[in-house]
This record gives sequence, C-alpha cells and structure tokens, in this order.
Amino acid sequence: EIIHTDDGGKTWKRQKSGTTWNLFDIHFTSKKEGWTVGLFGTVLYTVDGGQTWNASKLSRQLLKLDSSGNIWLDAVYFISADIGWIVGINGWICHTADRGNTWIRQESYTENFLDDVFFISETEGWIVGKNGLVLHTKDGGQNWRPQRTDTRTDLKAIYVSSTNSGWVVGQNGTILRYEAVP
Repeated sequence: EIIHTDDGGKTWKRQKSGTTWNLFDIHFTSKKEGWTVGLFGTVLYTVDGGQTWNASKLSRQLLKLDSSGNIWLDAVYFISADIGWIVGINGWICHTADRGNTWIRQESYTENFLDDVFFISETEGWIVGKNGLVLHTKDGGQNWRPQRTDTRTDLKAIYVSSTNSGWVVGQNGTILRYEAVP
C-alpha cells in the first residue's frame, strides 16, 4: 500500500500501486517522479506524483530471470532523475543512468541481504546490510569495498551528510556514527 500527503502530514491518502506484494522502500526525485521496490522483484515507477504506478522494465526482466520470484528488493535511491540504484537479497545491486530505461547489475561480492543504499554524489555511495555489512564505492558502484564496523548486527538504514560524516542504524538499537579519518 502506498499513502501520501500533500499538506505536511495532516492528512494521508491511499494510492493504488497496482500490486499486492509488500513494498519496502520509496524514493522520489521530484514531486512527480518516484520509484518503489519490494517483494518478488517488484519495481514500480510513477511520473504523475503517484496517481498511477507502472511496472518497470527491470521488474519484468527479473521475472524472466527467476521464475520462482525469490528476488526481494529492499531499497531504492536516486541521486538525480537519471541515476539510481536498487539493492536487495543475496548481495543484489542494480544501477541505472537513464531514468530506469536500462539497468546494469553491479557486483557486491557478498551473498548478504542488502537493506539500504545512499549516495552523496554520482560516484560516492554506501550500502548497509546483514551481519554488520557496510559497502562503499567511489566510482558509482563499479567497485564496492567493505568497511569495518565491529558489529555483526543487521544494519537497516544509512544516511550520509557529507563524505566525512554519516549515520547507520540497525537491529537491537544499534546506531553507528561514521566519521572519515583525515
């Protein structure tokens, strides 16, 4: 189910997504254009502020690749209207540079479930996931490198305010602070 507000949260309205599968994350690049991801490779997009949601080309491709539907997509993030990433089960990362018309799989070198993705530029970003996993890239995801966290707790969300500072939260009340060492 997708709900939205246009009055700062005073009221919320339901929007039809066109799917009955669970949706786990949503990201808008403008008031009108947005993406949502979820169970069984569900990738939906809107160009009219959520009045209508359409299955993306990626969603249809994933159904062809895995007829069992065992593809869970947990997070979506776009740094601009053109450039975005989707992450999920078994270390799955996919990237678009053309508003979702084409998607390219990026190698994570992990089988961990990836729970969130965040970029501060077209080239620098982070992913968090199971067992304390943090991945970092400085080349748009061509190479993802693990970061040491000293925790085995599942990490669920990340926010980075600059190349030098960020926050990660996870299960069991875990909060990690990221600070770059000069």
